[in-house]
Amino acid sequence: MKKQLFAAAMALTMCASSVSVFAEETTEAATEAAQDTAESGMSAEELLQKQAEANKNITSASMDMTMTLDGAMEISDGTSSSSMNMVVSGDLAADVLMKPMQMAMTGDINVSMMGATQAMALEMYMVESEDGTKFDTYQNVNAGTESSGWVRTQVDITEILKQFGVSSLEELQSKSLESTLPEGIDLDWVVEETEDSYLLSSTLKFSDFMTLIEEAMQAQSEEISEEDMMLAETILGSFVMNMSYTIDKESFATKSVHMDFNDSDLSVLNALVSEVMAASMADDDGETVSETTVSLSLNDFSIDGTYTYDTVTEINIPADALTAEITDLTDDLSDELYDDLDEADDAAEDAADELEDAVEDAVENAA
Repeated sequence: MKKQLFAAAMALTMCASSVSVFAEETTEAATEAAQDTAESGMSAEELLQKQAEANKNITSASMDMTMTLDGAMEISDGTSSSSMNMVVSGDLAADVLMKPMQMAMTGDINVSMMGATQAMALEMYMVESEDGTKFDTYQNVNAGTESSGWVRTQVDITEILKQFGVSSLEELQSKSLESTLPEGIDLDWVVEETEDSYLLSSTLKFSDFMTLIEEAMQAQSEEISEEDMMLAETILGSFVMNMSYTIDKESFATKSVHMDFNDSDLSVLNALVSEVMAASMADDDGETVSETTVSLSLNDFSIDGTYTYDTVTEINIPADALTAEITDLTDDLSDELYDDLDEADDAAEDAADELEDAVEDAVENAA
């Protein structure tokens, strides 16, 4: 099931990056937010307007995407330390039909951790419902000799659409990126110019989306405590996303997109994780028995995609995928999260034991 959930997350990332390319129709909000001329003779406002006009005529797109997640976790008791590295890399290809939106995606994903590598082959399809409020997804993940078989899920995006003031995905695609942002958030676009392209870039701070998250939770009648909101804000506040689009000078179609989280500051998140770790290792009286600290580092978390247009005429979903029963991944995801938390807790205790043994051995050797 973890392979299926991971594959779904990758697919949603792919879909989100692809939709964002075609959702740049400039509105008054975009006009006010896009005034920089920077190093180009064309302002961001003018470039967004021309890009929006070009996007209106696009009927399909093909995308090649690479994703890299390279991170590490170091656990230390102040004397000795141990580290665990994780690298996730993916090469994906997708075809998209715009109206109604359909997507076919295939690719390979490799996960390396503690010297072991897991290779996965992914095949996935997404189809928009006739009323534009749901997505049917069909996914099949092969890992070595194991196969998940076709798993079909249905995602209702009605409440999500309401948050953006629209009733269908087509309406959402017609909105500019700025008009979907929470009130008070503006993107400072920078425009650079090369011989045959424009480079349009900006930065998003995830902490700015807390208002949108609160509204979404309230719309779904979900109760969330002030403590949980502070935790969410702390986690989101650690991340920023740099994004840039390369736009063709002649057609004004998007040629490529780059997104990365490499300027994120994880210091506050590290302090929070260390605090949780210390609390989990307290004795029966609540006294801290270890000065263990945890440090998460992000070496590279980036997504790069290139695009070609109007070559896809149809997307065919395999017959055996269409016959698969709809699966509700909500409960499975909750169970997986709790299992992962238990595994993380066990791993932390094992790491602490290893550190303690290492310190004792060091003392004995010194003697």
